[in-house]
Amino acid sequence: MLRVVNFLVVAVAGSGLVFSAASAAAEDGAPASTAAKEPLGAALPSAAPSSDSSPSPQPSPTRGEGESAGASSPSASSPAAASPNAAARAEAKPAAPRSLRVLFIITADCPRCDEELAKLRRPGGDFEKLQSAGWKIGPGPESHLQIVDRAAVAELADQLGARDYPVVACISNNRIERSFTSGCTTPLDMWTFGWLLNGKDQRPAGSIPEKATVDWTGNYPLRGNHWSIDGDWTPSRTSLISHLRGPVHGPQIAGRYTVESWSYEELRSLHDHLHEVEMGGVTFGGYGMSGQSNASSNMFNAARKASGR
Repeated sequence: MLRVVNFLVVAVAGSGLVFSAASAAAEDGAPASTAAKEPLGAALPSAAPSSDSSPSPQPSPTRGEGESAGASSPSASSPAAASPNAAARAEAKPAAPRSLRVLFIITADCPRCDEELAKLRRPGGDFEKLQSAGWKIGPGPESHLQIVDRAAVAELADQLGARDYPVVACISNNRIERSFTSGCTTPLDMWTFGWLLNGKDQRPAGSIPEKATVDWTGNYPLRGNHWSIDGDWTPSRTSLISHLRGPVHGPQIAGRYTVESWSYEELRSLHDHLHEVEMGGVTFGGYGMSGQSNASSNMFNAARKASGR
């Protein structure tokens, strides 16, 4: 089977941002009922401010990723307009970092990084679409999607066992929650960034998957969006199988699944599906506890899986 060098994308604890930054408000303290209810179109995630930073104004229609959330001009009667010094002081004050944000980690002399960024930055491309929905994209930590050198986030990169770049990560309080691996049919696009930020797959039905470039036996559909194995982002194949056959997931797996013969990425994909569909996003390493209210229905689903139905 063919194996190609792939890259990895991740997200950090504090899930909740839907394809929109509106969910960020819910994740960082706003009522959950306000999250993900302000779509800017059927195909776009919106970006509302999170409570850990100053409110982000609506973005101006610009293509430069560092300018997607620029402040609007003050009216003539506003204090800022009347006092140039006050306006200058407000402008000089750095924006507060967002605790929950996606990191696009690059390295020097990385052709793959340049290639991916060029694709995302093209006119009418994914970055522009995210910006039109309110995402701030740029080099600063106040961005929803921060483009950053590995040297600035070396500890996170090490936790991910990153060897190939770019590595994309959504972080909150420097804890990783979700990761992405290329070559598993899931493209690195605005829908993947949205999943990393909020843990919910909002990709439209009928989307065309990319060609798989990782080992695949055909026993289970691949996906590049991954949860951790009890906080481990680089689990071995042995630990994966042991985890899947353990007391948590064992009863959820259909009897016909001979996972011992599956490829590594198929095992990861099964695990991720179990957490999202059977357990509502719950992980037992202290991450993503969004599915606690689904316990009764999950018990039913676990029994159904065990019987192979």
